[in-house]
Amino acid sequence: MLGQGSYSCIEYRHLAHLKPTISNEMSKKKFVLRVNEDTMKALEKWAADEFRSINGQIEYILTEALRKSGRSTKH
Repeated sequence: MLGQGSYSCIEYRHLAHLKPTISNEMSKKKFVLRVNEDTMKALEKWAADEFRSINGQIEYILTEALRKSGRSTKH
C-alpha cells in the first residue's frame, strides 16, 4: 500500500495532466474511515482497475450514490 499523498506509476501518469486548484483542495474535509480488510482489498482492486487512487474511488462511489438517490447538490 502506498503512503498518503503518493501515487503508483500508473496513477501518476493518469493524473499528471490534472492541476489541483487551491479552492478545490481547501473545500474538502478530512475524516477517518474504518473498513474491514476484505472491503479494503476490493476497493483497492476496483480503484486500480479504473486508474484511481483509493480516495478518488471512494469519492466517486459516494458522489454516484448521492446523484442516483437525488441527494446530490451538484447538477
